[in-house]
Amino acid sequence: MRMWKLTRFMIAFELRTASDYETLYHCLDHWAAVPILDGLWLAEIPGTAASVRDVLRSVLDCEDGIAVLPIGDENNWAAIGISVRGLQWLDERRKSFG
Repeated sequence: MRMWKLTRFMIAFELRTASDYETLYHCLDHWAAVPILDGLWLAEIPGTAASVRDVLRSVLDCEDGIAVLPIGDENNWAAIGISVRGLQWLDERRKSFG
């Protein structure tokens, strides 16, 4: 049996369309994710920020935004559809930890 390392993530999303997001919430429930603010969840799941982002990206509309940030590992993050300013902020800080 293969053991996967669990990582704690902060998952933030902005739903910009009036689509049916039942599949999104099913994924979050399956991961036992906990909402802490509207559009902001915490989860402890296996994988990388990019792999979590890609799973959730598959159930979101292309206009929606999502960011997945590990808690306690400042050098491993992935985001799609966030502001240029936010992306620059994250990138600058990643360089300072790398």
